[in-house]
Amino acid sequence: MRFDAENKRKILKFFLVPLLFALMVQCPVDVLAACNSTCGPNDIVCNPLCYDTLEDLVNALINILFVVALVVVPLMFVWAGMLFVTANGEPAKLAKAKNIMLYTVIGLGIILLSRAIVWAVRNVLGVSP
Repeated sequence: MRFDAENKRKILKFFLVPLLFALMVQCPVDVLAACNSTCGPNDIVCNPLCYDTLEDLVNALINILFVVALVVVPLMFVWAGMLFVTANGEPAKLAKAKNIMLYTVIGLGIILLSRAIVWAVRNVLGVSP
């Protein structure tokens, strides 16, 4: 199988369309499920976020982004590996694959260090998580 533009588009549609569909279906379900019985009977609007402070919300978003990033890293390695295999010795494609791997490793390092830096700053300042 050749990886020309048409085949790449087909592969992208094969993986991306079901993923986007699953996200479109799951996100509203998650939001509605979050509105549970903790709301009082007289509440006009239920808080679907379940976070009382901005700090809790930011921490939850950081955790979600951390998990998403850790899922994307292996996918980027697979993508770079596919580019290596399909490069056929072309220097431009090989350089592109090497750059993707390099930036993926740098991004993973930043992701892991970001958690460590936040932890270290909290310990230095004496702030409890």
